[in-house]
Amino acid sequence: MQLSVQKALQRQGERLEFRVELGLEPFEFCGDQIAPCGPVLVEGHMMGVEDRIELDGVIHARLKSSCVRCLSEAVLELRVPFTEKYLREPDEEEPDAFLYEASAVDLDQMVLGNLVMNLPVQILCKEDCKGLCPKCGKNLNEGPCDCDSEPLHSAFAVLKDLKLEEDEP
Repeated sequence: MQLSVQKALQRQGERLEFRVELGLEPFEFCGDQIAPCGPVLVEGHMMGVEDRIELDGVIHARLKSSCVRCLSEAVLELRVPFTEKYLREPDEEEPDAFLYEASAVDLDQMVLGNLVMNLPVQILCKEDCKGLCPKCGKNLNEGPCDCDSEPLHSAFAVLKDLKLEEDEP
């Protein structure tokens, strides 16, 4: 999505409001498919300083993916503050700045980068998700399964029969 910065370039040093909705394509993060539930809202201020454009504001996004524990749909509500710079030419002193041409900046890469940096390591459907039964695969959030409560075979199971001599004082 292109954001026109013509006014910011003409009115140097003045903070101008902007508000845009952009359609973000589904993307992959750590092997999980993440899809927006609707348009992503980007709002904030832009300011022209010579040939540089400075943006600051907030990204509002509602994203869906699969829960890492139970595989049900998980929805994330993200509110991500950002401060970014756009330059006409690369500058070694500002390696994180984005580049722009003419009088418009492309928000897609900036928005995606900020969202990815703010995703949780594990996406859960709810904080206390119980996951799936390791034996039968039932979703334990829907209730207990009929499997016996004996744990699965573990490499450490032989240690339960180990008898240790008590140390004498």
